[in-house]
Amino acid sequence: MEKISTLIVDDNLSYFESCKNILHVQGENVEVDHAMTAEDCIRKVIQNYYDIVLLDYDLNGTDGIKLLARIKALNKKLPVIMLIDEGKEDIAIEALKNGAEDYIMKVSGDQTALPFTIQKVVERGQIKVEPAQSPTEKKVNATIEQEEKIQEAFYILDRKGHFLSANDRMLAFSGYTEEELLELSVADLLPPSQENQFYEWFATLPENGEQATFTSELVTKYGVRQPVNLVLTSVKNEANEIIGYRGHLKDAESIETEETHLPAQELHFILVSEFIKLLHSSLHEHLSYVLGRIAQIGSQLFKFQKVTLALLDRSKRVFIKQAMVGQKLQSGDKKAMIEVPQELIDQIFTNQFKFKVMYYSHEGLIDFEKIGLKKRLSSGFPPVANSLQIEWQDDDMLLINLVDQNKQTFGYISLEKSARKAVSESELVSNLELFAQLSSLAIENHYHFSMLERKNRRLKQLLVSSNIFKLHLNLDDLLKEIVWSVRYTLDFKLVALALVTSKSGMLEIRAAACDDKIKQLHLEEIRFSLPSIAQVLKDKYKKGKSYFVKAPEKNLLPLKEVYYQSQRESRREGMWDASSVLLVPIMTREQKISGFLIADDPADGKIPTSEVIHTLEILTNQVAVAIDNRMMYFQMKKRLNILEKATGIFQKEDEDDTDKSLGIQRLVKRFLK
Repeated sequence: MEKISTLIVDDNLSYFESCKNILHVQGENVEVDHAMTAEDCIRKVIQNYYDIVLLDYDLNGTDGIKLLARIKALNKKLPVIMLIDEGKEDIAIEALKNGAEDYIMKVSGDQTALPFTIQKVVERGQIKVEPAQSPTEKKVNATIEQEEKIQEAFYILDRKGHFLSANDRMLAFSGYTEEELLELSVADLLPPSQENQFYEWFATLPENGEQATFTSELVTKYGVRQPVNLVLTSVKNEANEIIGYRGHLKDAESIETEETHLPAQELHFILVSEFIKLLHSSLHEHLSYVLGRIAQIGSQLFKFQKVTLALLDRSKRVFIKQAMVGQKLQSGDKKAMIEVPQELIDQIFTNQFKFKVMYYSHEGLIDFEKIGLKKRLSSGFPPVANSLQIEWQDDDMLLINLVDQNKQTFGYISLEKSARKAVSESELVSNLELFAQLSSLAIENHYHFSMLERKNRRLKQLLVSSNIFKLHLNLDDLLKEIVWSVRYTLDFKLVALALVTSKSGMLEIRAAACDDKIKQLHLEEIRFSLPSIAQVLKDKYKKGKSYFVKAPEKNLLPLKEVYYQSQRESRREGMWDASSVLLVPIMTREQKISGFLIADDPADGKIPTSEVIHTLEILTNQVAVAIDNRMMYFQMKKRLNILEKATGIFQKEDEDDTDKSLGIQRLVKRFLK
């Protein structure tokens, strides 16, 4: 007798193992497979042949009746036995009405009923143990078995072309993980220019099970384009309805595909559409996802095989390569390969060039410091079809400048190895300018959104740290917790808190937060005389309630010398200077200055906005409240101790009087009565 192929759909792994063991013990003619989710169940029903399905009604919150309907839509003759929790007889009746052959109540020992229930369904004639395949399906399966032997990339699609499964070869070829690929359709792996053509072809696929081939380029996860033949075969159920497609890839390197050129206006539209999708989909993604997607868009739309995106690390003064398409780091000095000196990029983009071309002549590299895109375009290439053409060589490189709202360079994109031998001037210039603007906008938008999210999280932490409920901490621990929270909330590399002490009458740094622990200890030893600090609080530095010191002040040298030491070079206009510092006064209830919150060296190297300064003032107000609360707490505690001592004395006197009274009563009772 042929083995009965059984699919158990249940999200409880231990329950599945119990069912599997019972079925194997009761009969050796049972093959058991498992699905834990609704989508996994549907995928397996499409991909494999089963004689019977055991379906849990409550599957990770999925409505079992609806899942039953989906299974029956794929194969009306596939018997389904519902697994239902005890006491839900109404659901059992509903399942039978919707096509279930039987049901089993999930009670203690229910697994022992499985073999008998399956046998009962067999006796009803519901199951044909031998696989019921049409001649076409047998032919398809035979073809697939043969092709699997030559290790080609195979995949299963649903009716709309979305991936349901793929073998290891397909995953390796595309560069995606299985989870990533199952979120995509075949069209997502094709160049945008071929998407419409693919869907037109997909709509005309033969329904008789014959193979059909679509020749295209497949774009891998990292933007590498590979010419392939997509081979698809329709798969039908017993009702002769198409339920999906089986497919595989064939190498098409020897096939010459016609190169398509999109009009500049159409490419404009595609660029904007791609970036709109990126902005909507990436808000909660890591920055690396955004950078990788931008590099992929550049590779796909401009047809360059190698794309690199690098961002500026202002503290190290180097551009670090963050995303690379079509290339991998080789062994050796990886640091040297991913870091580019800031001076070099600044030199290339002098006069705020938006992009530049580095190209090789027969004699070698042309001096890119003196040649921009416009000179490259006018260097004597013959016009083609009344349009100036740029002829690309394999070693040529196109550099795109990424600038922020202040027109400061924060990154670059390099494009190499063009798949097109010539590009028109108008198409390249207009589209590259748009690409640079959209890339800069996407990166800055993601950065600011991430910063807001992080600031909100840290702000909540700070508000908890600086309230009355932290009274169990001593003052130094409380101040230390506050400065670190402020540092992370507003991304200053140095935050310190200085208070005026009654003992010394000086402004002492009581807590400091910075990465260097040695500097931190030295900073916490710094003291300022009140007159010296008063000389720094000039009207020209006033910004809101704070003081933004923009010029060197000798009275602040102790702070600067400890933190910056010898690294105190001046920075460019609009950027934070080593002599700058932000002083936010801490005010008492009587509106007197009791100290300062000191912020220095912002992580992005930029002058803080009014919004950042205002946020610092709000946080400083919370600090003042926390300190006031603590002082009031200790004052009240001191008074309470005095009262407790006084109360103790009175209690003792009362006890003595009571003892005397009792003693007299005893004497009277003994001698006089």
